[in-house]
Amino acid sequence: PAGAEVRDHDHSGALETARRIQDAARQGQALRSIAIAQAGKGDVERALATARSIVHPGFSAIALGDVAAAFAREGNFPEARTLASRIRDEKARGDAIAEIASAQAVAGDLDGALTTANGIEDKLARAEALARLAAAQARFGRGPAAHEQFAQALTLAKAGRGSADRKSFAFIEIARAQISAQEMSDARESLRLALAHLKSVKRNSDRLTLLAQIAPMQAR
Repeated sequence: PAGAEVRDHDHSGALETARRIQDAARQGQALRSIAIAQAGKGDVERALATARSIVHPGFSAIALGDVAAAFAREGNFPEARTLASRIRDEKARGDAIAEIASAQAVAGDLDGALTTANGIEDKLARAEALARLAAAQARFGRGPAAHEQFAQALTLAKAGRGSADRKSFAFIEIARAQISAQEMSDARESLRLALAHLKSVKRNSDRLTLLAQIAPMQAR
């Protein structure tokens, strides 16, 4: 299987195997995994070629976002931003830009990360990015900026449009960042909001996945 070949780092063999898959979605999923593996080994250019070869629109967008994030982690922010801006799917584009902002924050460029995060069109994705940035601000001892960005993240999450599971996940991510910043009482309120939206999630599997994330965070 393509997955086994990826684990053994036989990327050319994995690509050959993946391209035999007749189902576009399953092929896209396999090729995305290969692109992630290539990027993880530092071969970002080949990862980009693999991502661009994906026919399935959804997996193509997600894989391009993965590669944009890999460029950002290498410090190649111009290439990362250019690639992310070309992703057509709004959510995938927002997720990619959020990863770029996170990489900038890790590199210590908090102001640049804020500018990047504020460029995310999707309000829920921007809320998640701002919450992660707020946690970084707290780690760098910038308490007032952290509080301001957590407040902005919550406002955006409340106003953002999306399915109940997407809204719940946004509040979970904000709570995760708040826990990282030791803002425990605020995190509990964010989890309360996540649970409130969880009631409207229709698919039982989605509901259980979200609950599995919430429960350990409540125990902190």
